[in-house]
Amino acid sequence: MNELETRPDTPNSVNCFFDRPQVQMGEIPIGPGVPLGIERVSNPDVGIGGAYGTWGAGYDNAALPNLVEERLGRSLGDEEKLNLADLGFVCRHHIPRLSDEDNVELEVKVGAQFLVEAAHACGWEPSEVQAVLIGATGPATEDYTERIAREAGIPESALKVSVHKACDSSVGGLHLALNPQLPTNQPRAKNLAEELAGKKVLVGGIEGLSRLLCTSHDTHALQLFGNGAGIIGIIPGRSMKFLIGGVHEVYDGEGLLQVRMLYPHSRHRVEGQSMLEVTQAGENHIRVAGLMHEPQDESVPVVMAGLMGMVKLFVRSGVFIVRNVYQSYQKRVVEL
Repeated sequence: MNELETRPDTPNSVNCFFDRPQVQMGEIPIGPGVPLGIERVSNPDVGIGGAYGTWGAGYDNAALPNLVEERLGRSLGDEEKLNLADLGFVCRHHIPRLSDEDNVELEVKVGAQFLVEAAHACGWEPSEVQAVLIGATGPATEDYTERIAREAGIPESALKVSVHKACDSSVGGLHLALNPQLPTNQPRAKNLAEELAGKKVLVGGIEGLSRLLCTSHDTHALQLFGNGAGIIGIIPGRSMKFLIGGVHEVYDGEGLLQVRMLYPHSRHRVEGQSMLEVTQAGENHIRVAGLMHEPQDESVPVVMAGLMGMVKLFVRSGVFIVRNVYQSYQKRVVEL
């Protein structure tokens, strides 16, 4: 990949993530060349730094319908077009159609660069990182976390944890790193959060959703989703400490969001048992995989039940979870 370069500060309004003045730009030489933009952030007082960004060409709300129509092979009806500006969506980033091999190579290089930039934002070298927890809904390859860590120069001895839990995979990884009370935090003899305490840990999410959408015919998914990633560096117990939390599993029984599981899972749901499966994927690699409601057509990657379906699934569940955790937090504050 070409060296990342910071774009000069410009007075222009931001229509694309790449237009932000502090974004470092580079290009990954795959296919016609894939642009990659990353911005570093840090808070030295707290001791947390990180990097976030995206890759692929940027499509604002005016240009996006043409891309969607190209992917669909037909024109969009007026009733199919979403008013994306009102929803807070400004731009989505997409890659061209690539071979399976090129898709894997691209996302490994992208993921490795995010790990390197996040480590540097914390003042660390990749060789100092002791654990990597990555959330991904549709990983490009089953050993994705291992491969990006190796590409970034992170030691083989570092613990790697892959988290596949749809939209909350990255936060799930953070929970695993901090909360020793989680039932899923004991996949091995030693509690995962206790094992990571005091260590240099990179945690976040990397979603190459443009790859999945190349074969999708869901008009809502094609307009809403794109590529994006964000990684932070923490030292559990020092720069970030667990105070209070909870466990609440939600299964989309109605299939409001159906996503093909591109990771190992038994695909069985047992009443009263967790839908998260924890497996030892390698000597230093753990996988935490959640059950997804998959499309019946195996060739279809994503099916959505419209915006209101998404609201019903995520907002309702989110409100329940936040209310319960906030009440527990208030009680904890009183105790302290």
